[in-house]
This record gives sequence, C-alpha cells and structure tokens, in this order.
Amino acid sequence: MVEEINAAGATLAQESNQLRELISQFTLALNDSGSAQRRTGRYSRTA
Repeated sequence: MVEEINAAGATLAQESNQLRELISQFTLALNDSGSAQRRTGRYSRTA
C-alpha cells in the first residue's frame, strides 16, 4: 500500500509539472478596456 501511495504521488508530481509547462504558454495582458486578454503564440482571444 505504501508503494502505491508513493507511485501515485510521483505520478501526480509529474502530471503537475506537465500542466505547469502547458499553462506557462499562456500570458495575460490588459486590453484597452482594462479587462484581461488571454494570448498564446498562435491565437489571441478575449477571456
């Protein structure tokens, strides 16, 4: 059971790192009206 918990923790840590990398590709910028706008390298759309 301890091994299963350790394996699950390691998997969760790995998936968290992958998610952090994906999220880091997004940036927030303010548009002229002061609201947040989400941007990626390829597309830009208002949040």
